[in-house]
Amino acid sequence: MSIQLVIEIENRNLSTLESPCVNFVIANSGKRDVAIAGPESLSIEVYSADGQLFRRMDGESQAEMLGTGSDEPFRGALAAGDECEWGIDFSNYHYPLPAGTFQVIGILELPNGGGRIPSMPVQLHVAATKITAVQPLRDNPVLDSLTTLIETEGATGKDYYLRLQSPDRPLASWYCHRIMNRQDVKDILCAQASHFQTENFDPFFRRWVVWREGEQILAHAFVEGQREENSFCQATLPAGHQLVGAYYDHLDRLFLLLLDQAGRIRCYQLRSKMMSIVFSRPLAPNLNVPPTIAVDEDGIHLLLSSNGLIYQELDYSGELLYESRLFRTRLEFHSARIDLEARAIRAIYRDGLRGKSVELFNYCLESRKLKHHCCGQLSLKGELLEIAFDRSPDGAFHLMVTTCRGKRYYYRDNSGPWLIGEGEGRCFPQVIAEDRTFLGSYTPEHGYRFLQFQSAEDLPRIQDYSIA
Repeated sequence: MSIQLVIEIENRNLSTLESPCVNFVIANSGKRDVAIAGPESLSIEVYSADGQLFRRMDGESQAEMLGTGSDEPFRGALAAGDECEWGIDFSNYHYPLPAGTFQVIGILELPNGGGRIPSMPVQLHVAATKITAVQPLRDNPVLDSLTTLIETEGATGKDYYLRLQSPDRPLASWYCHRIMNRQDVKDILCAQASHFQTENFDPFFRRWVVWREGEQILAHAFVEGQREENSFCQATLPAGHQLVGAYYDHLDRLFLLLLDQAGRIRCYQLRSKMMSIVFSRPLAPNLNVPPTIAVDEDGIHLLLSSNGLIYQELDYSGELLYESRLFRTRLEFHSARIDLEARAIRAIYRDGLRGKSVELFNYCLESRKLKHHCCGQLSLKGELLEIAFDRSPDGAFHLMVTTCRGKRYYYRDNSGPWLIGEGEGRCFPQVIAEDRTFLGSYTPEHGYRFLQFQSAEDLPRIQDYSIA
């Protein structure tokens, strides 16, 4: 065969959060032109240490895992004596590989049944990761997106990864890359887009990350997980202030939301080397925890926990547009989030750190109606360690809990529990319940990933796509 395929993998030592980026080099050593297709004809096969096929990553897996296929098919001819190359990030073809050593073989499918060209194998090593924090952000600068900022223990200091997924199919990723290694990071978060546009797709792949080191506030923009040149900002944090939120507008102006010692929310614009005050306003007295914050085109949304939950809407100058006490409760606040894409507020309360009585609250921002689901005493062995939930469009509450015994359970309304996994320590659970239900969690051997829960009445189960 006059066509040869060589694959190059620059980074052959990955973590369980990363996928191989493969450069395919196709050479025509013959005397005639040969018809070839584009990236849609390229794939990889991954073999385990015992020589068994472990996973195939191709156009079919990309459609299954990401919910989208390749671009418009390419057709062309490779001239005699010439070569061409394509680079492919396999983050959007499948899950990252689990910990282990693998052999990777590239495959080229020639058009019109012209044959299948394999490459020589390349060895790849994947190391287990120890995740210490997971911070998801859902927003919509041009398309609905789920950005996850992941903190892990690095060889020196902390490694930080940025992952972009589609909430309606969060199996594969648009990208997941290590963005930095730092030692003294505090209060790190992704800034939320306060705007929506349809001029191009660039904002979908671009994120601002903001963090604190000592008395300094730092920020950097990243495009597909790579640092954007000339975007670095750094300024001195006012004394006694805590970073609780950040957003950027359609002009790419970056704003920080800080909580001071007097309980006031203060907004600053962060420029390359300075901060300037935008507004300052007091919050409700006797707050139990820092406010939960989200930002969109309508303004700044705040959740304040004070013997229940208070919701506020502010404009960008800090003026109060709307305020409502959503409910009162004697239970202890566990967590809350504002899902602006679903136009809903989700809140979890429980009867103390060791209690098993859990109550879920869902407030619709459109109808201004509150739905409440009392889970009662969950009949599980061991203390509850983590709790997460979502509410699907059909009104069902989807609950995921972990216990100190390393068990992970899923409930749908009053059905369950279903044991969906095991693992020691925190797993940072997430639930996405829309047309389908996805349950996110961490294990050292697999990193952080979402699994789809098949809720068929005859056989409820996890749909695991991890094997070929």
